[in-house]
Amino acid sequence: MNNLIKINIVVGFVFFTTSCIMPPRGVETPPIKPLPDIAEHTVRVNQVGYFPNRKKIAAYRSDSQTPLSWQLFDNKQKKIAEGKTTPIGLDDDSGEHVHLIDFSTTQVEGTGFTLRVGNEKSVPFAISSKLYEGLRRDAVRYFYMNRSGIPLEMPYVEDPSAERDAGHLSDKSVRCETGQKCDYRKDVSGGWYDAGDYGKYVVNGGISVWMLMHIYEFLYVNRTPHTQPKNLNIPESTNDVPDILDEARYEMEWMLKMQVTDKEQEFYGMVHHRVRNSEYTAMGKAPPEVNVDPPRYLRDVATSATLNLAATGALCARVFKPFDDAFAQKCLDAAELAWTAARMHPSERAVGVGFVPYQNPDVSDDYFWASAELWVATGKTAYYNFILQSPYYEKFTHRAGGSTSAFNWADTDGLGAVALATCSRPEKPELVEKKQQQLIAFADSLLALMEKQGYRFPLDKRTYPWGSNSFIVNNAVVLAVAYRLTSEDKYLDGAIVAVDYILGRNPLDFSYVSGYGTLAMQFPHHRFFAPSYNNKLPFIPPGTLAGGPNTNLQDSTSRSFRAGCPPAKCYVDHIEAYATNEVAINWNAALAWIAIYLDETAR
Repeated sequence: MNNLIKINIVVGFVFFTTSCIMPPRGVETPPIKPLPDIAEHTVRVNQVGYFPNRKKIAAYRSDSQTPLSWQLFDNKQKKIAEGKTTPIGLDDDSGEHVHLIDFSTTQVEGTGFTLRVGNEKSVPFAISSKLYEGLRRDAVRYFYMNRSGIPLEMPYVEDPSAERDAGHLSDKSVRCETGQKCDYRKDVSGGWYDAGDYGKYVVNGGISVWMLMHIYEFLYVNRTPHTQPKNLNIPESTNDVPDILDEARYEMEWMLKMQVTDKEQEFYGMVHHRVRNSEYTAMGKAPPEVNVDPPRYLRDVATSATLNLAATGALCARVFKPFDDAFAQKCLDAAELAWTAARMHPSERAVGVGFVPYQNPDVSDDYFWASAELWVATGKTAYYNFILQSPYYEKFTHRAGGSTSAFNWADTDGLGAVALATCSRPEKPELVEKKQQQLIAFADSLLALMEKQGYRFPLDKRTYPWGSNSFIVNNAVVLAVAYRLTSEDKYLDGAIVAVDYILGRNPLDFSYVSGYGTLAMQFPHHRFFAPSYNNKLPFIPPGTLAGGPNTNLQDSTSRSFRAGCPPAKCYVDHIEAYATNEVAINWNAALAWIAIYLDETAR
C-alpha cells in the first residue's frame, strides 16, 4: 500500500486522508487547494431559520466602523425589509470585526429568505412557526441510532445504509476488569453507546437520560401542551407511552442493570462505573455482536455512578408512574437503595488499570442532585434536610467544566437546582423560591455574557473547552427555565439566539448539527457513522451535535489544520478530529431538550 495523500474539500474545509481511507460516498476529490479561511459567507445566519414572532439576529463580518445598509429578500428575490447594521467592533474570539443585523420586525413566514449587505449575501433560511419540528425529532432519534444490544433495522433507521446487527450481545455476561474490587460476571446489556466509541458510562448516561425525562416532565406533566410529543418511529412507538420516555427507558433499564443487587456483596446497592473494551475499537467498525478481542470489562462501583442512578431513578419514578406503575416503583426502589449505599460508601472511585474517562472525585454535587430529585419524588424529610445541609443550597455551580455553566456530566448540582425550581411541591415554598431566584440570577449573568461576545452566545471569551457547543446549549436550557419562571421575553430570546450560534450564526458560517443548514457537520469522530473509513458505512444521521471549537486542540488532526486559530475557529469537520468533532449522548440530550422546548414555546 502506497503513502500517497488525498485531499477532500467539503463545505469549505480541507481534509487529508491516507490512500487506505475511502473518500465519503458521493463526494468528489477536487484539485488541491490551500486551506481556506473556512467561512464562505460574510453574512452569517441561523441556517435553519427564525421564528416569526421572536428575536431575529444575523451577523456580518466587516471592517467598517459605521452602520451599513442591509436588505432581506424572499425566495422570489423581492425585498421585504431593510435597515442598518449595528457595528460591534473587533470580536477577539473570531479575530473579526462584527456587525449585527436585527430583522426581528419581519414576521412573514416562508422559505428561501436571504440577507444581503452590498454584494454579500447569506445562505437561504426559513421563517417559520414550525422551525424545529424536524430537529426535535431527529435530536432524540440519535439515541435509538446508538442503542447497544439490539439490531438497527428498517423502517426504524429510516436509511437502509444505517442498518446493522445487534452490538455487544456479549454484554449479557461481562466480567469485572482485573484489579477491580469485584470478581463476578454481570448482565449489563442494552443502553446507549456513549460517544464516538462503544463504551457505556453511567455518569454520562445519567445527565443524558435526565434531559430526556426532564423535558417531558417540564413541558407535559400537569400541563396541556398545544402539541403532543412527536412519534419517533422507534420499535416501541405502538405502545401507549410517549416515545421520548420509551427511549429514556432503554437507558434507564441499562443503568438499573449496573447496580449491585446481590445482598451478599459488600457493595450492595452501589452502581458500576462503566462497561467498555480494554482498548478502543478501530475506526470504521460496526459494533460486533460478541466482543472477545479486545475483551469487554466491567469497571468497579463508584459513588458518582451510584448517585447518578439515585437522581435519575427518582425522576424516572415520577414520569413513568402514569404509564407503568411497576416500572416507576422499580426505579424509585433502585434510587433509594442507591442513595443508602452511597451514604455508606461515600468515596468509592472507579480507579485501576486501563484508560479511565469520566473520573469524578468530588461527589458533593451529585449528593445534592440526588437528594433534590428524591425529595421532589417522595417529599421525605431526610432528603429535604440533606438539601439544607449541602453547600449547594446557598449557591449552585457557576463554573461547570471550567467555563460559565450551571451543569455538565461532572458538575450536577445545577440539575438539582432546576429540579427544585420547577417542581410542584407546595409544602416548602421557601426552598423552591430560593432556587428559582438563583436560576434567574444566573440566567441574567448569561445574558450579560452574551453581550460580551460579538456573535452573541453564552460562552466565556477565549475559553473553548472540549464540547464547547454543549456549554452553549446547556446555558440555553437555563435561559429557557428562567423564561418559564418569569415569562420575561429576554430569557426566551436569549435561548433562541444561543441556538442561532449552533446552527450557523457563528464565525465559521457553519451549522454544527448534521443535516441542518446549508453548510453542516458531516464527518464526526464516530466508529460506525464513518463513510470516510468505509464507504459501506452510513453518514451521521441528521440532528447530531458536534463538540465544536476547542482551543486545546488535543488531537493531531485539529492541530495540523487549526494551529494558531482564533478561539472560535478552532474546529475541523473531520472524522479524526476527536477534540473538536466528536459527538456524545450528553451533548445531544441538551440539544434535544432545547429543540423540543423552543418548538413548543417559541411559535
